[in-house]
Amino acid sequence: MLRLHKALLAMICLMVFTTLTFAQGLGEEKKEGKEPKQVSKIIRLKPTGMSPEATGIVRISFTMKKEGEASQQFELITVNLNDRDNYRLFVDGTEVTSREPRAIKGNAEAFFVIDFSNKKKEAGKKGGSADGLPTSLDPVTKIRHIEVRDMNSQVILVGDFAE
Repeated sequence: MLRLHKALLAMICLMVFTTLTFAQGLGEEKKEGKEPKQVSKIIRLKPTGMSPEATGIVRISFTMKKEGEASQQFELITVNLNDRDNYRLFVDGTEVTSREPRAIKGNAEAFFVIDFSNKKKEAGKKGGSADGLPTSLDPVTKIRHIEVRDMNSQVILVGDFAE
């Protein structure tokens, strides 16, 4: 149960931090009349009737560096899933990856986290990720529709980024 609370707390902190960062960066870019060099968006995934207690968030971030190389990240956090199932992530109709959720001992509710980034991170280091950004997610700013499906292809969570 403690892990579930930590996952929910992490989701809330991520949402607050991203919102503040996005609002600050967007205001500065609009004042200057330039195209944004930084984009950060977050959406809440809505459950379907297949698993009404499930929930999740997706965050994308894009930063153009002065050297001309973009830094991109895609993060998905889900909670309250069935621990007896595997789940597949679909982005704009294309399957990106599949994950088996982790459950807290004695609890049927489970969660999983997916973190893709083109930043160089050392695996094993806190916050590190061994998963590079899949080509189907490049650029993250073009992502519109997210679905988390079970192994029977039934949509469990769904969400859309606005234009």
